[in-house]
Amino acid sequence: NPHARRVRGGDWRKAAERALGRRYGIEIVSPESADAAAALVRARMAAEQRPAVVVAAGGDGTVRLVAQELAGTGVPLGVLPLGTGNDFAKANGIPDDVAGALDRIVRRSTRAIDLLEVNGRLFVTAGGIGIGAYSALTVPWLKALHPLARIAADSLGNGIYRLAAGANVMFRPGITDRVRMTWRVPGEAGDQSTEVRAHGVFVANQRTLGGGIALPVPADNA
Repeated sequence: NPHARRVRGGDWRKAAERALGRRYGIEIVSPESADAAAALVRARMAAEQRPAVVVAAGGDGTVRLVAQELAGTGVPLGVLPLGTGNDFAKANGIPDDVAGALDRIVRRSTRAIDLLEVNGRLFVTAGGIGIGAYSALTVPWLKALHPLARIAADSLGNGIYRLAAGANVMFRPGITDRVRMTWRVPGEAGDQSTEVRAHGVFVANQRTLGGGIALPVPADNA
């Protein structure tokens, strides 16, 4: 993801080429949009010779895009955590530093994880509506206001998500949404449903989101 916070510095590229090149023939691509990234991975999966591993260099959004295309293919997903929050990497013990993450990929330290599917879309971390979604959407909105706003937001690292959450709680205390959820327990034939008015609803595959904000749930993707 050429727009990810730590990708723009460019220091990761030579290290990736050097480390990955010891084991793999590599191709580094920089799609300009989320749709282009998904289409690129989809095309590689449809090719006669699939890649040995696909590495997502970016944040949690990039990881999700790549993971949804790799799901069920047997092709491993490698992660270079170069985004702002990097919750997926933290939850799965992937080192935050480039060298450490690359070493995991070269050594093929793989494990199987669960995926979430909501309305036909796959997730690997957490999805939600209400206060969580509003807070997440505040971050790209702030960064798009002005180049200086992006620089200021980037300087806060994953703290920008805590700031956005705090601002939404403080300035929009009356936010509630009426939510109707319908789901099916694996192995059961019938659907279950509930309707509530809530400040937020999370569907989580791990215990953190937004750069380490802890959820009061024992979610685990193992």
